[in-house]
Amino acid sequence: MKHYKFTAQEAIAWIRICRPGSIIAHQQTWLLQKQKQLWAAGDEYRQKMKMNGPIKHAVGIYGLPSVNNNKSKTSDNVTGIMKKVDSMEINDKDEDFKSEENKITQGDRLNEIKAQRAKAKQPLVTNL
Repeated sequence: MKHYKFTAQEAIAWIRICRPGSIIAHQQTWLLQKQKQLWAAGDEYRQKMKMNGPIKHAVGIYGLPSVNNNKSKTSDNVTGIMKKVDSMEINDKDEDFKSEENKITQGDRLNEIKAQRAKAKQPLVTNL
């Protein structure tokens, strides 16, 4: 938002594309409130660095040489990606899922912590 002058909605949309489920309600509200401050900080930075406007890149991430090093093999990146995806196989076995059922997950650990906190916060009983 600061360096590329994204609106809060644009930043939220991009982040959710990259990582679905990100930016929940209170975070969204916070970003909407911070937009003007971030834009002002970006304008100040660009003035200090003597830049005319937000950064503009010549190519997108999929146009970078490190991604395009196999350009001679495929006509474009999408074709190369599709060829790799079509050759992938999923070899999941039912045993793998059964063995994971008994493992403690991150959610289980969080629930244990919450339960411990609830026990610690038991109300005090006083005789008045």
